[in-house]
Amino acid sequence: MRQSSSGMEDAASGRLERLGPMSTSELALAERLRPQSLTRIVAGLANRGWIARTRNDRDRRERSLALTRQGRAVLANDMRARRQWLETAIAQTLNASERNALLASAALMLKIAAYCRAATPSKRRKSPRRRT
Repeated sequence: MRQSSSGMEDAASGRLERLGPMSTSELALAERLRPQSLTRIVAGLANRGWIARTRNDRDRRERSLALTRQGRAVLANDMRARRQWLETAIAQTLNASERNALLASAALMLKIAAYCRAATPSKRRKSPRRRT
């Protein structure tokens, strides 16, 4: 039986799956959290056995975080369930024209996501301010 996790735990696990092992400070930066805020999230994942914390060989003060085999399995099961729910929701609520529009929108979102991955936080363009 799957133990419940928070949205932040899901996000951190997903990030570790996509990008691989990283330090706590790198994960905090990637998730736009303060390292202190990530402490509880990391502890919850480690207590469930979903991530492993090891000392960084280069900097003994840092801990490297990585998903465990169990963490990968839990994440894969969760993603499978989400995908199945979404497929069912799309099939039952959208007509063919709406499904095509959704596919086109998804392609645009992937372009935006690629931009976000390529841009470092300091190089990302700031959104224009609205004039009131």
